[in-house]
Order: sequence, then C-alpha cells, then structure tokens
Amino acid sequence: MNRIYLVFFTIILFLSPQLFAQRGVIISSPQAFEQLMSSGDQQLLDVRTQDEFNAGHLEGAVNIDIWSPSFMKEVKSSFDRSKPLLIYCAGGGRSALAAEDLRKKGFKLIYDLEGGIEAFYPDQRE
Repeated sequence: MNRIYLVFFTIILFLSPQLFAQRGVIISSPQAFEQLMSSGDQQLLDVRTQDEFNAGHLEGAVNIDIWSPSFMKEVKSSFDRSKPLLIYCAGGGRSALAAEDLRKKGFKLIYDLEGGIEAFYPDQRE
C-alpha cells in the first residue's frame, strides 16, 4: 500500500509543473525567477503600492498597483500578452490574484514569484 502512495505522489510531483503551465500560471521559486529575469527578454510587473515600490523593487520592474481601478487597462496597454510575464508583490498573495486575472484576460504565460519580493530578498525582511 505504501508503494502505491509513493508512486502516486511521485506522479503528482512530476506532473505539477506541466499542469500549471497548461493553466498559464507557473509558481516560480526565487532562484528560477532570478534566472528568468537574467534572460534579458522579460516583462516584469510589480503589483504592490507605489510606496512599496519606491521603498525597493526588482530592476526593470513596472509598477501597477493591483488595487488601482485602472489596473487591467494599464497592464494590457503596457505588456505584450503573447510574451511571458514575470509578476510579483510583497508576499505572493496579490501577485497570485493578479496572475489568475491576467491569465483569464489572455496572457499566455505568467511566472509568479513564490513568496514575493520578501522571498527574493529574505535578509531584508523587517
């Protein structure tokens, strides 16, 4: 019986990235996110508030506050839906909401930074 569980969980772990990719949103570790950023051809979206963005952000990021009434309009006019979009917030909650909404609006592939910028720079947490 334990062997069946082991096989089942191994299959689930193996298929999880493919299932997320089919959905259009991939939860990305800070290390993988950094590699994607270094590719040079990224679209990087910070969905935090302007004050949070001003306090520190990832280089090359465009700030559009998820709670702004014009959020979707600004994102659609600023980013190419056919290209991968890298997205983050402070802890991962807001970017997950935004990523799902953007997927529904036609963005093909979205990489969401797991744990947000706080996970990217763990030594800078307050």
